[in-house]
Order: sequence, then C-alpha cells, then structure tokens
Amino acid sequence: MGDSTGGSEPPSTSTGISIGVSPACSASKCLSPLLSPSSMRVAQNISRVQYFDVPTLEELKTLSEELQMIKNQFLDDPEMTVEVAKLMVNVRRTVNRKVSYALTDQGPFMVVMEVMEDKVGNIHPMNMGKHFHQNKVHSIVRITKKGINKIGIEFNNADCANKFLNNSIYSTEHGYKKYIPQRLVTCRGLIWDLGDIINADNFYSEAEACVKKEGTLKKIKIINVRRLTKRIRMQALDGSVVFKSVPAKNYLVTFEGKTLPESIIIFKNERVVDKYISLVMMCINCCRFGHWKNQCKRKGRCSFCTLYLCVRKSQFLKREKCPDDHLNPDHICVRLESEVPPKPICIHCSGFHQAA
Repeated sequence: MGDSTGGSEPPSTSTGISIGVSPACSASKCLSPLLSPSSMRVAQNISRVQYFDVPTLEELKTLSEELQMIKNQFLDDPEMTVEVAKLMVNVRRTVNRKVSYALTDQGPFMVVMEVMEDKVGNIHPMNMGKHFHQNKVHSIVRITKKGINKIGIEFNNADCANKFLNNSIYSTEHGYKKYIPQRLVTCRGLIWDLGDIINADNFYSEAEACVKKEGTLKKIKIINVRRLTKRIRMQALDGSVVFKSVPAKNYLVTFEGKTLPESIIIFKNERVVDKYISLVMMCINCCRFGHWKNQCKRKGRCSFCTLYLCVRKSQFLKREKCPDDHLNPDHICVRLESEVPPKPICIHCSGFHQAA
C-alpha cells in the first residue's frame, strides 16, 4: 500500500504535479500557456507544497477561476481534466493549511526557520540564539538544529510563536523562510474499505468527524484527503511479470488539531479511523534519515560503497556501472577486473548490506 508518488517523494506531496511538463499532455495542451503569469507562479508554488510565502486569498481565487475556465474548455480531454483536478486539490489543501497557531492548540509551539539558497549562508543555533537575544525575540524555550541551513525555534506559548512568524527582521526579504510544521497542528488517520466511487470531494462535503473535549463532542475540520494506491502483479503480453499501481479503497485523511477522531461518518456509514504511522524517511541522495531527495542539500553518496565519489583508489583495468546505478545512473565504480566483487557496506552500521 502506498501513495501515488512512489517511495522517493514525501507523502505530503502525493497530489503535487509538475506544471507544464506532464508527459501525458502535449506542448499545446500543457497548463503553462493557459494560465496567466501570476497564476502560473502561484500554481508552481503550491504544487511544490511550500510552507512559506503562502498565496493570498485573492491569488488563490484568481487561480481557481482560471482553472475552472480551463476545465470547462477541455471537458472532452481526460488528460487535461486530470491535470486540472490535481492542481485544484492543491489549491484546497493550501486554503486549509494552518499558517499560525490557535490558542487552543497544544504545544510544543515550534517555528522552523531556514535561509534561502546562496543568500544568508549556514545558520548555527548558537549564533542565531545570540541574534534573537540582540533583537529582543522573547519567550524562546529552546533552539535546535534541524538540518543544513534550518533550525527549530520552540516558544512557550502560541501567541509568541505567531508574532515571530510575522517578524519583519527575519522575513523573506532578508533571506529567511519561516513556517509551522504541519505535524504539530494536524493529525492523520487511515480509513479502510470505502468502496470504488467515493472521492476526496465527498469527504469535504459529506464526512463528519468529532472528538470529545471537556465532556462534549466537537466537530473537527478535514484538512486534506488522499486516496492510497496498491501494487498488483500483472502479466504482460510478452509473458513477463509487471507490477502496476492502482487506486485502493483506502484513504489517508488529515484532521485539524492533535486529537484523532475514533470514527468518521460519510453517507450514513461509520468507519473506524486508525492512527497513521508514516514510513521512515530516507534520502536516496545522501543515504541519511529524516528527509527526501528533493529536500537534500548534501553531497550524493553511493548506498552500496558509502563513498561520495564512488571510486576505488587502487589501479584499475575495467570500469563498470555502480551496483547502485538504478538510483544514480551517472555513478561509476572503479575496481580491478580481477578483484573479487566488493561487498556492500552500510553507512549507518558498517554492516555488509546496502544502506537503501
């Protein structure tokens, strides 16, 4: 069971599309020449699921109107209809995304700050802590490193975290990006066996989910809905075995707040909501955990030999493709022709197996 993007992309980007470069659309049918330049910029941003520089409601409204016009214009074109539908899902998700903490949210109240490429440089938690002290940024509990050019700033209350999000000193004009990790303000649950004709729109219009707070039931908002896929084994015309991803009857639903509802009612049917445990994130570029390839800012490493350059230092007679060439076709491993094929080395435990 998986999402529609495969294992190399984060689950949160499963509904993103590559604007204007879809192989299913011809050059004359892609969205680029059909959208205005301003709407095209907004479409590219939300398709990459950016958590900073959130589009204004006016920009989103304009984009939605243009997409509706394109949808009406290409009613008989299933490929274009799919492209427009995917982008409209991203618009809805952007509208529903929480960009500030509510007073009823539970802590920790963390804001992630990172710097724009080639503008500010690497930021160190200690250096930034002194910087915040000099600029009188109050109510900080702790500062932690979250990766290259990225730190997490935890505040002791929601109001101070929201004020920091609007701080003009650390704005995009000065090379900083600030956002709230969605995992701190939302929760995700799996819903099984919903039939073949239910779609995401039915969740937003018909589904009801409640949680018990202070002895009363409170309805909670559905932030995002994604249909999962499954791989099935098929036999090709030439007799070979191939695997194909097909839509499943199960959905991953993101709810507002940190309390997961026990069940959800849709079209008078009640379904249990199970807690969703995400897969371990591992980058196939640097072989480290905690991020995906499209978020990686480190040098690439071979998951077979753990080397950055993937080159044997001894004299060699033969070049052959790296055993990991299915992930990185440009990598070349160099070894003696008479040498025994090398064993894989895990970068994490030094065991004789691949890291990925």
